[in-house]
Amino acid sequence: MFSWRMLLAVFALVFVACQQRSDTIVSAPACNGTAEEATACIEKKVQSWRASADMSDADSTYKLFKAACEVDDPDGCWMLGRALQGDGFLSEDMQQIGSFKQDRLDPERGAMMIQKSCELGSGYGCLNHAASLAVEVHWNPEGLQKADLEKVMDSFYRSCELGFVTGCGGYFDLSVSMQPSPDIEKEKYAAQELCDNKIGSGCHLLGVYIMQEALDEGGHKLALPLWKQGCEYGYEDACRAYAGNMGHFGIDAEYEWAIRTACEFGFHTGDWGTVDSVNYPPCRSLDSGSED
Repeated sequence: MFSWRMLLAVFALVFVACQQRSDTIVSAPACNGTAEEATACIEKKVQSWRASADMSDADSTYKLFKAACEVDDPDGCWMLGRALQGDGFLSEDMQQIGSFKQDRLDPERGAMMIQKSCELGSGYGCLNHAASLAVEVHWNPEGLQKADLEKVMDSFYRSCELGFVTGCGGYFDLSVSMQPSPDIEKEKYAAQELCDNKIGSGCHLLGVYIMQEALDEGGHKLALPLWKQGCEYGYEDACRAYAGNMGHFGIDAEYEWAIRTACEFGFHTGDWGTVDSVNYPPCRSLDSGSED
């Protein structure tokens, strides 16, 4: 027969065991990098959390993400914020553990958790935070208050720095729509990241920067490889810039390459001459068989 002292000892052991189990979720660095790398990292992190928690119902899912966020895990706060807003996740495995009961949804608090995740260094968090602010004014910089615009651009740029090319694109699109650019060096950084990820608009703008800064024709020619690269990635302005310069320098083979590449992407090269000084042939006049 147990004495009260023995019962007390048993309860103490149970308490310690439960306490140790609740302390198994510890903060870890944010999962950043490419979207694929970040998603795989988060899934692995969540699996480690699941190993120390009962994931049999939606309440325990809430408690899991809440516990991770309370120890300032960036991805825990991001997962909590997304789920509170009723948003889905990027893979089936994450979707299975990311649904809450309807009475758990709290979009306003979810937005706060996503902002917190950004402050803790989550690229996904910064991207979501920026996008949620920007979508409210339909990506119209003129419709944003200056303070809000700075928050949007700071969050996009932060996600870009953390490896999310979508964040680079968000910052780039807003920045190039503003005259003058709020920060030319940040714009160049975003453009370089886009170009490195085979997005032609970034390559084209890098070429424009070089051309503007060049003191002579030799420096001007440094822009040409970037415009050719942008054209290869399917950006019309890059094809037009490269073709125009190849025509100017009398390099017929490269000029024809640019026109044919543009035609393959479906661009109407015959319309270019109405804007530029170079007389561009329409696609239908080429021997490649492309149609205008």
